[in-house]
Amino acid sequence: MAGDMAPSNDIKQTLLRKRLLHDIADLQHNPYPGIALRVDDSDALQKACLILTPANWEPLHLTIVFGAKYPLSPPKISVQSYVVHPNVFNDYICASILNDRESYTSAYTLKGICIQILSFFSSDTLEQEDGLGAFTLGKFHAWVEEASVEQKEAAGVLSTDKPVYVCKKCGFGEQSGRRLDERQSGTGGAQPGFSGNEVQAGKGLVALPLDVLILVCEFLDDEELVVAARAWNGFARTMKRIIRIRELQCFTLKEGFKTSALGIGVHIDGKMLQSEFELISQLAFYSLGVRSSIHGLRFEHWLPLPISETHWQRVKHNINDRLTKIGLEARINGPPVTVIYGFMNDIVVRLSSKANDLFNHGRGSMQRDYDFRTKSTLSAVSEKAVESYFHLFHLLLCLTIDKPSVVQDANNKLKAFLDGQTDKQSVPNLGHLLTMVLIANVDITEGLTKAIIKETITRNVVWMLDSRGQNMPELSFLETDAISHFRLQKTFDAGKTSYRILMIAHLMKTTVSKMATASGQKRNLSSLCKELFDRHGEPPTGAAAHLTDAIRQIQQVNCFHDFLKKMSVPPPSASLFTAYLRQTLYESVDKGYSKWGLPQEQALALRLEKEPGVGRVEGVRPEYRRVRVSFFPQDGTRMRFT
Repeated sequence: MAGDMAPSNDIKQTLLRKRLLHDIADLQHNPYPGIALRVDDSDALQKACLILTPANWEPLHLTIVFGAKYPLSPPKISVQSYVVHPNVFNDYICASILNDRESYTSAYTLKGICIQILSFFSSDTLEQEDGLGAFTLGKFHAWVEEASVEQKEAAGVLSTDKPVYVCKKCGFGEQSGRRLDERQSGTGGAQPGFSGNEVQAGKGLVALPLDVLILVCEFLDDEELVVAARAWNGFARTMKRIIRIRELQCFTLKEGFKTSALGIGVHIDGKMLQSEFELISQLAFYSLGVRSSIHGLRFEHWLPLPISETHWQRVKHNINDRLTKIGLEARINGPPVTVIYGFMNDIVVRLSSKANDLFNHGRGSMQRDYDFRTKSTLSAVSEKAVESYFHLFHLLLCLTIDKPSVVQDANNKLKAFLDGQTDKQSVPNLGHLLTMVLIANVDITEGLTKAIIKETITRNVVWMLDSRGQNMPELSFLETDAISHFRLQKTFDAGKTSYRILMIAHLMKTTVSKMATASGQKRNLSSLCKELFDRHGEPPTGAAAHLTDAIRQIQQVNCFHDFLKKMSVPPPSASLFTAYLRQTLYESVDKGYSKWGLPQEQALALRLEKEPGVGRVEGVRPEYRRVRVSFFPQDGTRMRFT
């Protein structure tokens, strides 16, 4: 939308009505068993009769009132047929999808809502918060049979049967309560007053070129594609791709990338960027004011994605302005492309955090891989992360092609880091470097990975020692042991979160690298970008499964030796790495990341409590003084405990 101007109310109503028409047409042209819809044209498409036939029930008549804000607000659905149900009060249906704003989303289609209401009446398991408690529908009916009149009235259940409801608009009930014909219940074809059709799927499909086949299959709905996949050996993979392309649409307006400008909603959480990567159109964001994802994540910004070449040409005109605005609010310093570096790194950070939560929830075992709080599995989390990562990588490729200086800037940054410019002023976020590697055309050697690992350990020193971090001040004592297993293990434990993030970032980089060298030689950025356009941003086949298996292995890494192997770095000897870790304490102070919070005598006293046999210089005696210390350089003098 030019200038992102506030839309007129007419535009809003036009968009909402278009979505309503889409939903009505979908339900009528592709009916669902047990559901039939009759729209009354005299009500300006604002009201409809809904006939549901739940399993083992007589047909039910309901009325849908869409309202002026559908689908931004849920429709009002009331039931006119007499129903003995603990969650139905007169004509009111107590279902969260209709009454709970947190349970409803504009992504729900009319068909999806109707299916949930059908399930509401079909289910034998009842959700009760109070009153009669949790039980089955069968038990409830048994209770009704035995309950007194007073008990029934208190529970909102009438003691006498109501007559069959008759609707003059759709003709429901005119057969004196007899069950409607199977066709009338929505399980068959069209009926008088209701729309429905069946299309024979897949006939005549032959081994056409993929592009032509995709065009042909656009005339088939999803169920017909499934039929075709069963009938035609080898079609299943093509079917999955076709269905995925269909899913590339705005979750509110249900418009695809061929006709609409699509992107993602972006939420700023402190300095981190977050998105569910659910596609939302520019119109839905700016004209309808949609600011919440399907799963309820609030967002403040809209960022377009390069789904296809023609789509990218439509949406790229002010991409730098959007990135700049996001960067300013998230306090991300640097040119606009830095926001993409940060976003990709944040995906890695969040993936590591979610994997860690899943692992801890399983009490150290990844066998179940299930988080009952988020109802997510490791495989689902990995799949979402790798898809999100590749969407942003595709956007990064598009930016580099439109502005080649982005690659040169990345080259210069990596060269400077290898030349020793590794401090926080030069590189505020080390995760950005691992993203720059994906587009750089300089020779990336093992030395870069080593330099990133060393700087990570150095930056972790203050958080390892200080009470605001891991509270291990005893490691500030510099032992004389050639090999200190205590230091090796405790230093790793203190920075385990950072090292897991590095391992996952390395995995992502490796996945991209395999795609870039799939033909046996390194491909240029334009070639990679074109392939992702052809795939509509989809990551390589099997990438999510590989990532899931690799993360399980990463969760088992508990020492520097295994960590370095995962980073494709040959582990040095234990004595060499012990000296290396001691050196990082000096470098942390030299770079201004930390200060010596304790004299060596006091640090020795703390160390002896944890490691009685630690090696020390002759003559150095422990000084037992309980003091509150800080290892942060900007903090003042330490305070004694009283």
